[in-house]
Amino acid sequence: GPRPRRVLLRCRRMKKPGVPLLVRVLALAVFLVIPFRVLGTGFLPPDDALRHAAKAVSGRSWSEVLVLRDDVLVDPHPGWHAILGLVHRATGADAHALVLAAVVSLFFVLNALPLLFLRRPEAWLMSWLGLCVLDPAALLRFMLGRPFLVSVAALITLGLLWRRMAAPRLDRRAAVLCTLAVALAAWTHPSWYL
Repeated sequence: GPRPRRVLLRCRRMKKPGVPLLVRVLALAVFLVIPFRVLGTGFLPPDDALRHAAKAVSGRSWSEVLVLRDDVLVDPHPGWHAILGLVHRATGADAHALVLAAVVSLFFVLNALPLLFLRRPEAWLMSWLGLCVLDPAALLRFMLGRPFLVSVAALITLGLLWRRMAAPRLDRRAAVLCTLAVALAAWTHPSWYL
């Protein structure tokens, strides 16, 4: 009937226009603070992030950084090592600083994408809260500074934009963004060897 419709229209008018933007900014700030808080406890990723940083800082070939089988001749993460090498050359960051930058930037990018695309960004915060309450060790997996987080971010991007690409009329911006996300993931964390 007309009464519920009037109530709904009145509720829509009461909605503050700046609140969704404020929620997004606060959520982005939370996801920027989390890795700094974790790293502030003295946490340092125990494995892969260190070897990726060593490769970027040393400038050596992959076989000189790790002991590999003789038939492994190619760098399995060329894009990630190129990015870390660029950061090292541009800023002069040492291996420790590169590891910290990788942890913070990958965690932030992984979580910034959903916050930009979801209508209710606080839902993403609540899902992280639920994950950390139900499985506290899960947060560690996302703090390792590994390039697999680029692949996870690409997957999340595909999941969030899939309907826009599958609609009767293709959203070109969504298609371009998904293509770029998959290309970046393939360059930084190729999984052909799996």
